[in-house]
Amino acid sequence: MKFLIALIIFLNFFSVGECRDFIFVTSAGQSMNFSDPSQKVGESVDWFIENLSADDEVGIISFNDSVKILRPLSKISENPQKFFKINYFGNSNAGDAILSAVDMLTPKFNDEKIIIFIGNGEILCENQTKTLQSLKNFQNALENAKWQNISVYILNLRYNGNPENYHSFSNFANEIPIQHAEIFTILRTILHNDFHTPNLNFYEEIVKEKKLSVEIPVDGAKNIKFFLISSNPGNATAENISKTFNGNFIKTFSTDSPQKNFEFALDYPPQTALTLDAVIEVEGSLQKNPSSDSLEIIPVDLNGEKIFSDDFFENKNIRVKINDKVFDEKISDGRIEIDLSGEGKNISLQKVFFNDVGIIFHGDDKDEIILPENNFLPYVLAVLAICLILFLAFRKKKILEKTQEFKTLTETPAEISAGKSIEPHIETAKKKITLMPKPIKEKTLPEKIEETKKFSFNGKFAIYFTKIATEEEIEPREFNLFRLNVSEINLQEILKSCGIEEKFVGAENILFTPSKRGIFLKNDSDCTILKRNNLIAKGRQIEIFYNDSINIESEDEISEFILMYKSLKPS
Repeated sequence: MKFLIALIIFLNFFSVGECRDFIFVTSAGQSMNFSDPSQKVGESVDWFIENLSADDEVGIISFNDSVKILRPLSKISENPQKFFKINYFGNSNAGDAILSAVDMLTPKFNDEKIIIFIGNGEILCENQTKTLQSLKNFQNALENAKWQNISVYILNLRYNGNPENYHSFSNFANEIPIQHAEIFTILRTILHNDFHTPNLNFYEEIVKEKKLSVEIPVDGAKNIKFFLISSNPGNATAENISKTFNGNFIKTFSTDSPQKNFEFALDYPPQTALTLDAVIEVEGSLQKNPSSDSLEIIPVDLNGEKIFSDDFFENKNIRVKINDKVFDEKISDGRIEIDLSGEGKNISLQKVFFNDVGIIFHGDDKDEIILPENNFLPYVLAVLAICLILFLAFRKKKILEKTQEFKTLTETPAEISAGKSIEPHIETAKKKITLMPKPIKEKTLPEKIEETKKFSFNGKFAIYFTKIATEEEIEPREFNLFRLNVSEINLQEILKSCGIEEKFVGAENILFTPSKRGIFLKNDSDCTILKRNNLIAKGRQIEIFYNDSINIESEDEISEFILMYKSLKPS
C-alpha cells in the first residue's frame, strides 16, 4: 500500500496583488474510494474555504471521466460556500481538469493565483490515446502555471490501482511521504503557514477528557468562531454557542455574544487526535506614538483597552507593513515597537497583520506619519552643565591646595621664634623630597567580558513515524523540552525517552541545543534531513522555530519520520 504523498509544487511564490484566487481541483474517480474511504476530501475543502477572507475568490472543479465545475470562480462574500460531498466513480481525466483550472485563472493578471489539486496520482481515460493526451495536458498545465505566476499545490493520496496509471510528477517537485491520509493536517499547514489566515490554536493532542475548557485572551471580542477537527468521527457540543456545521470530522461553532470562558462536551472514540482552532473578530483602533527613528503601535478596542493586554500575546510575532516593507516584530506589554532607522521621516503605515495572532481586526490600520526631528539641545545643555560643575569643583580643589601650601610656607616654626637655627628643618625637607616616590601612570584594567547568555529549552517535539523496519505502525509520540536541564541532547536520546527502542541509525549524531527564539539542529550524521524540501547537509546547523516540520530518514534508509516543533502554550 502506497503512503499518502503530499506533492507540493511551489511554481512561483511571487505575490503580485492583495486579492487571492483559489481553484480546488478534486478527483472523483473510482480509485478514490480506496484513497479517501472516510470522505474527508469534501469536508477539508469546505473547511479550508471557511477560513479564507470574504474578499478571496474561490472555484471548485471535480473530475472523473469528464470535468465538472462545481463552483465558478467567485468571491466568498458574494457566493457563500455550500458544503458538498463527492461521489467516487469512473476514470480520472486529471489533465483536462487542471488545464481548466489554469484557464480559469489566466484572466486574473494582478491577483495572487493558487491551484490546490487533490487526487491520488491516477491519470486514466477510456482508452490509451485519451490517457496519454490527459497526461500531456497535465504537464502543459504545470508549465503554463509557471509562466503565469500560479502557485500549484498537488496532494496525492495513497493509491492501490495499476502502477502504470500512477504519476507523481517528481520532476517538478519533491515528494513528502505521509503514513495515512491526514488531509486536514496538510491543508491546515498550507492554510496557516503559507497564506497566514487568522488562527488561534487552543488544543492539539489526543483526547483524554470528556470536557475541554477554553479561556479567550481578548475581552472586547465582537465575534468568535471555533473549528474542532478530529481524526475520527465523533460529536461535540458547547453551551451558549451555536454549531454552524456538524461534519464527521469538522465541527464549526460561532457566536456574536462572546464570553470569556467556553466549555466543550466531547464524545469521541479513544485515541482520537483533536485540534481546536479559533478566529476572533475585534473592533478598535491604533494608538500611534512616533519618535525620531521608531514607531510604537498600541491596538485598543472600542473601550480604549489594549487588545494584546493578556499574557497570551506576550512575545508573539506579528508583521507590520510600512513603506512597502514588512517588519517582523514581537508584541511586548500590548505594544508593537518598530525600528525605522534609515526609513526617513515620511512613514506610510500600510497594514498590521492581526491575522498572525488569530484576530480579524475591524478598524483603520493605515496612516501617513511624519517622524519628529531629533532634538539634541537638551542633551547638549545637560552635558555642558555637568562639565561646568566638574570644572568648578576641580578649580576649587586646586585653590584649596595652593592656599594650604602658602599657609605652610608662611608659618613660623617655634624654633625660629626661640632664636634657634632652621637648618635641621631644611635637611628634613630635602630628605622627604628625595624619598617621595615618582608618580606612576595608572594602567587601565581590561573590562570584564560579559559571559555569553545561556538559553534553555522550550516547547515540545511531536514525532510521526512514516516508515520503520518492522512495517508496524507506531502511534505519534511527544517529547517535552520545557525545563530540560541539559544544554544539548541528541535525537537517539529523544527517541529512547519516547519509548522507541528500535535503533534509528545516525540519530546519535543529530544534536539539538536551545537558541534565543527556538532550537538549533546540527547534522553530524549521514541521515537525510529536509526542512521545507531543503536538504540539511552533514556538518550544517540550522535554527528551527515553533510549527516547523523536519523530515528525517535514517542512514540505512530503513526508517523515517516527521519531527514537528510545537509550543506548550496555545499559539
